[in-house]
Amino acid sequence: MTPTNSRRGVLKHYERLPLPLQEYFEHLPKLVEQFPWDVPLIYQFARVELGHRRALYCGVVKLRHADRSLAWRAVQLQHISRESFPALFRTVIGCQIDPAVTDRIQSAETVRDGIMHGKHMPEPRKRDAVVAVLDYSHDLNELVASTVGSRPFGDLRGFKGRGKSLDKNTSRFLLKGMGFTLA
Repeated sequence: MTPTNSRRGVLKHYERLPLPLQEYFEHLPKLVEQFPWDVPLIYQFARVELGHRRALYCGVVKLRHADRSLAWRAVQLQHISRESFPALFRTVIGCQIDPAVTDRIQSAETVRDGIMHGKHMPEPRKRDAVVAVLDYSHDLNELVASTVGSRPFGDLRGFKGRGKSLDKNTSRFLLKGMGFTLA
């Protein structure tokens, strides 16, 4: 593991990630170089939350064959919290996220929460949180790729293939049955 006791160490860790993941977090290097650690960490969490939605979308469309537009709308309307994401992920994707992966993001969430609530967080904890988010994103990407065949923290073009989707009415029932709200 790359030592992350400096900005340079964090950037080296980033550079070792697969290219699609680097492209997904494309603004991270500049944020790490130019801003306090709070800024890159908050940016990463915004991207992680988008990645969570994209993972669910990929699962609903590719594995469950839901209509694309209806699936995206359902995923966008769904309230997703830290507690609800693993359960929804298990329902949609069909497997559980490894506890070692969730532990990694939980340590970073603690730091992010402290920042968001105006608490002092030591710089080394912020650096470690930035790296933890990258590692979590990589691991979740690989888990989704192994089950769905696409990486939500990356380019989704062509992820579905030519398979036929369910009609909108059937997709609506499917999505409701999995716990999505469509109102």
